[in-house]
Amino acid sequence: MTALRSKHGDGSREHRRRGGSQMTSQQSFTSAVATVGSALKQHGFLRSGSKFTRTGREVVSLIQFQRSRDSTAACVTFVVNYGVAVLSIAHAEGIDPAKLSWTDCQWQARVQGKDGREAWWSVRDGDDPNALAGRLTHLVEEEVLPALEQVQHEADLVTLWTSGKSPGLGDARRLLCLARLLHSGSTRRSRANPSAVGGSTGEPVYAARFEKTERAGGPSAVG
Repeated sequence: MTALRSKHGDGSREHRRRGGSQMTSQQSFTSAVATVGSALKQHGFLRSGSKFTRTGREVVSLIQFQRSRDSTAACVTFVVNYGVAVLSIAHAEGIDPAKLSWTDCQWQARVQGKDGREAWWSVRDGDDPNALAGRLTHLVEEEVLPALEQVQHEADLVTLWTSGKSPGLGDARRLLCLARLLHSGSTRRSRANPSAVGGSTGEPVYAARFEKTERAGGPSAVG
């Protein structure tokens, strides 16, 4: 994978304008996110605040630096979310890909620490935004982008969900999304070749399992 490089590698424009004076926690956070965004732009991501999205042929990839509600004026705490939303499912559910949120994604993940728990970052007044941007850029390069590359096609998610795995989704939601993908896939194949006669796609089976799970109350979503 091509290494991420920021065009502001020698320091953010904002930091240079301030002559290197101490920045507040919010300014450091904003500056660092902007620097990471310059690197992500090379990979087709567009920025909206602290969220970045890239629309492909079948999915939308999302990376978000989400601030905690417990952040204060002196300390910004945030987590790195990333995920994928299937365009066909988003359209069916009336979700605008341009306004996609992390919770809309059908495949969700959060950066974790060495202990396996989600990692929360803290930025305090006076912290160097360039050092933070460097750490975040490395994190995105080594962990986030490679993970997203594994789920860039509907077929990738069909394989994952068929195996019973569903990062970020409960089982009922997994079965519903799987049935929708199998249905949309069979529809596209029939349009391309109406006379073709193929085997079962599995859609009725997963749709029935979804209905059964829903009647039973369904398990809660897995974070």
